Amino acid sequence: MSRFQALTNPALERDLDLVRSTLGLDQSHKAELLREMAALSAWVLQQSASGMMIEARSGKKVVTCDMPVVTRLRERTTAPMIESIVLSESETKRLAKILDEGFKPTAGLQKALANLSNPDRKPPVIRWKDKAR
Repeated sequence: MSRFQALTNPALERDLDLVRSTLGLDQSHKAELLREMAALSAWVLQQSASGMMIEARSGKKVVTCDMPVVTRLRERTTAPMIESIVLSESETKRLAKILDEGFKPTAGLQKALANLSNPDRKPPVIRWKDKAR
């Protein structure tokens, strides 16, 4: 297994300590912290590379991640945008039939969709397992 060492400054140490404590990791769990940070960074970069915006929302307040590397990836996106879809006559008839029948979601799905659209909705609390046990 390779070893990783980095020189840090007080500001970086504060940020790392905040992340470590938020994830419920001890001071000795540096490899786990690095693994979690790498996974999170990879996800952010994958989303940005596919043209997605990374945002944080709280009520009506929205903050966009505007780190230079994330912005560059999003701007460099080469994924083609679909401008139109051409359906055959039989596909058009099938689509019309589906749309004419209407959509009747189950009671459980209706409740879940109503919950998602509720402006007072609170996300679930994330609990981290204690790895020391």
